[in-house]
Amino acid sequence: MSFVFDTRISPTNLPKYSPLLQPVALAKAYAHLFLRLSRHYIPNLIAPTVPMSANARRLLATFKSDGIIRIDNKFAELAGHIDDCYFARLEGRIPNDGFDNRELFLIDSNVPKYREGGTEIRANISFKDPKLAPLFFDSDLTAVLYNFYRRQPFLRNYPVLQKIAYKGDKASLENGRFHVDHLHQVTIMFLICDLTERDTHMQYAIASHKKLRIPGSYGTEDVEANFRIYDLIGKKGTVFMFDAGGIHRAKYMQGTVRKMMTINFTTGHDIVDMRYDKLENWPHFNEFPTHIQRLLEKVSIHN
Repeated sequence: MSFVFDTRISPTNLPKYSPLLQPVALAKAYAHLFLRLSRHYIPNLIAPTVPMSANARRLLATFKSDGIIRIDNKFAELAGHIDDCYFARLEGRIPNDGFDNRELFLIDSNVPKYREGGTEIRANISFKDPKLAPLFFDSDLTAVLYNFYRRQPFLRNYPVLQKIAYKGDKASLENGRFHVDHLHQVTIMFLICDLTERDTHMQYAIASHKKLRIPGSYGTEDVEANFRIYDLIGKKGTVFMFDAGGIHRAKYMQGTVRKMMTINFTTGHDIVDMRYDKLENWPHFNEFPTHIQRLLEKVSIHN
């Protein structure tokens, strides 16, 4: 993980200092990033790696190089389960016992700022569904996470289901501009419907994660001039994992629908304050390796 700062492209939303003061503002912002990096991203010197399969090693090499990896077909059946069990309830296609069913749903997180952008559904769900364990605790993806960070990763929040039906009535959506998220947050995005370039989808600037960037928005022309842009599109069940410290955006297409699930990880910072599930209530959970069990350490209830 590089300590080098990329000063070719500056955030467009930095305070508009005079030209003489702008370098000072950049220096202060990068100094703050360096301090956070020193605290949260020093490798575990005792256990900097966990065992990996040959496939995980290939995925890790691509992730380090590009900042994003893609997995086709492996989880297609799980996407069908999420659509038929979760989205079907939230969309009213089957009877819905709502958020009283804590084995499925934890909280309705669709606040006004999301609804304004066409988000019809946004809900955090539980990790307890055993049918989703093959994705949540996949040995290859969790090994890539640990060996990329070279220390223990943690879930930042519970998985989020989203259905976005963009109608074009919100001209400037925050995540529709190129931006970076929390410092080296890693996100898994799971497509629950087919997406093409004509649908609302995400775009990622390949290899833009290699140097540290100030969180904020970045100009489209600068990003497109300096990086190859990758479209996160594919069949229902496609999985993407990307370093959210790289530059990315949602590309909204009027009159289209995107359904997906996202899961976020950090090394223990910026954890969302929500604890619902008890680890002790999962008989199968102790079967996982320690580094997988610890993923939920900061978002679960401990007796």
